[in-house]
Amino acid sequence: MTRLAHITLMFAMSLTARAQPAFPPSPLQSLDGNWSQFAADATGNLYVLTPGGQLRKYGPAGDSIGVFNEVRQYGRLTSIDVGNPLKPLLFYADFGTLVVLDRFMRSVNVTDLRRLGIFQAKAVARSYDNQVWVYDGQDTRLRKVSEDGRVLLSTPELRTVMDDPPLPERILDRNGMTYLYDPRRGLYAFDYYGAFRNRLELTGWSDAEVLEGRLMGVRDGRVLAYSLRTPGIRETPLPDTLSRAGPWQFSPRGVYVRQAAGIRLYPHWTP
Repeated sequence: MTRLAHITLMFAMSLTARAQPAFPPSPLQSLDGNWSQFAADATGNLYVLTPGGQLRKYGPAGDSIGVFNEVRQYGRLTSIDVGNPLKPLLFYADFGTLVVLDRFMRSVNVTDLRRLGIFQAKAVARSYDNQVWVYDGQDTRLRKVSEDGRVLLSTPELRTVMDDPPLPERILDRNGMTYLYDPRRGLYAFDYYGAFRNRLELTGWSDAEVLEGRLMGVRDGRVLAYSLRTPGIRETPLPDTLSRAGPWQFSPRGVYVRQAAGIRLYPHWTP
């Protein structure tokens, strides 16, 4: 980051927050249960992982649509990507495995990333063209791979072009950019050809998401929103009942959060 950009970011983050609208007090919808992981797609379907190792899909009205029983066949499930509701993507970091399901929760494809020379896959995500972004922590490359096991695009080793390459926990393909979020190092932005654009030192956020031109996340009992268009940060304190809840998912439909009794969907609002 240039000195000017760094100063601009620090100034924006040091501004005293103006009065913010409170976090919505009541959820719109609830799905009760003891879910260890969850994801929500753009159509309002919820995908929840049970303690017994089943991945269940529920419709917007709470009706059961399907179940995937072989979750543990590939090890510990790391993440669920439902950017394409017709092809849920399961990622198993320990064994470098991708599993693609159909809309009925049946397995249709399994990819061993190690066969592609990717030995320390840290994070994956659906790309805008329905391929898969993968970040390899061993050689610090961002790659795009196809479901049939081909490497379509690869960046240079990032440690050769930057002093402190990321080890991201999330990849976000949004609005013509691919973002890597590393809680210790911040947000790294790449274009769709894999060219590095910039880095923002927005560290310590959990459940980071890029939504409507803003990076959103949670830190220290607050929801944070940083504008990627006109740099500036806004914060909304969370009520005590939500300050320790999570994980969170910020979406155009609203804000999903896991609480003790289940998954709650709160209204979409602007911090």
